[in-house]
Amino acid sequence: MGLAVLVSVSTRRSEELTGSVGPSRPATEGFSLTLTIAAGLLVLGAALIAVLLAKDSAAQPESAAREPSPKPVRR
Repeated sequence: MGLAVLVSVSTRRSEELTGSVGPSRPATEGFSLTLTIAAGLLVLGAALIAVLLAKDSAAQPESAAREPSPKPVRR
Protein backbone atom coordinates (compact mmCIF):
# COMPACT_ATOMS: atom_id res chain seq x y z
CA MET A 1 0.00 0.00 0.00
CA GLY A 2 2.82 2.43 0.82
CA LEU A 3 4.49 1.87 -2.54
CA ALA A 4 1.19 2.52 -4.33
CA VAL A 5 0.87 5.88 -2.58
CA LEU A 6 4.44 6.83 -3.50
CA VAL A 7 3.88 5.88 -7.14
CA SER A 8 0.70 7.97 -7.20
CA VAL A 9 2.56 10.98 -5.81
CA SER A 10 5.34 10.54 -8.37
CA THR A 11 2.88 10.21 -11.25
CA ARG A 12 0.88 13.26 -10.17
CA ARG A 13 4.04 15.39 -9.90
CA SER A 14 5.22 14.20 -13.31
CA GLU A 15 1.85 15.03 -14.88
CA GLU A 16 1.88 18.52 -13.32
CA LEU A 17 5.24 19.31 -14.93
CA THR A 18 4.70 17.65 -18.32
CA GLY A 19 3.73 20.76 -20.28
CA SER A 20 5.89 23.33 -18.51
CA VAL A 21 9.44 21.93 -18.79
CA GLY A 22 11.54 19.67 -21.04
CA PRO A 23 10.69 16.02 -21.73
CA SER A 24 12.95 14.32 -19.16
CA ARG A 25 12.49 16.80 -16.32
CA PRO A 26 8.98 15.69 -15.18
CA ALA A 27 10.02 12.08 -14.53
CA THR A 28 13.12 13.21 -12.64
CA GLU A 29 11.13 15.64 -10.51
CA GLY A 30 8.49 13.00 -9.76
CA PHE A 31 11.07 10.46 -8.63
CA SER A 32 12.93 13.09 -6.62
CA LEU A 33 9.80 14.05 -4.72
CA THR A 34 8.95 10.40 -4.07
CA LEU A 35 12.44 9.60 -2.76
CA THR A 36 12.33 12.65 -0.48
CA ILE A 37 9.01 11.51 0.99
CA ALA A 38 10.30 7.94 1.43
CA ALA A 39 13.45 9.20 3.18
CA GLY A 40 11.35 11.33 5.52
CA LEU A 41 9.17 8.35 6.40
CA LEU A 42 12.28 6.26 7.04
CA VAL A 43 13.69 8.87 9.43
CA LEU A 44 10.32 9.16 11.17
CA GLY A 45 10.13 5.38 11.58
CA ALA A 46 13.67 5.18 12.97
CA ALA A 47 12.93 7.94 15.49
CA LEU A 48 9.71 6.21 16.54
CA ILE A 49 11.52 2.91 17.07
CA ALA A 50 14.23 4.64 19.12
CA VAL A 51 11.64 6.31 21.35
CA LEU A 52 9.65 3.11 21.84
CA LEU A 53 12.76 1.06 22.65
CA ALA A 54 13.93 3.68 25.15
CA LYS A 55 10.49 3.74 26.77
CA ASP A 56 10.42 -0.08 26.94
CA SER A 57 13.85 -0.35 28.57
CA ALA A 58 12.97 2.40 31.07
CA ALA A 59 9.77 0.59 32.05
CA GLN A 60 11.57 -2.60 33.06
CA PRO A 61 12.96 -2.62 36.61
CA GLU A 62 16.66 -3.30 36.96
CA SER A 63 16.15 -6.63 38.71
CA ALA A 64 13.85 -7.90 35.96
CA ALA A 65 16.31 -6.89 33.29
CA ARG A 66 19.01 -9.11 34.83
CA GLU A 67 17.49 -12.45 35.63
CA PRO A 68 19.79 -14.84 37.45
CA SER A 69 21.11 -17.70 35.40
CA PRO A 70 19.65 -21.10 36.31
CA LYS A 71 21.82 -23.30 38.49
CA PRO A 72 22.70 -26.78 37.26
CA VAL A 73 20.67 -29.66 38.67
CA ARG A 74 22.65 -32.32 40.55
CA ARG A 75 21.47 -35.88 40.56
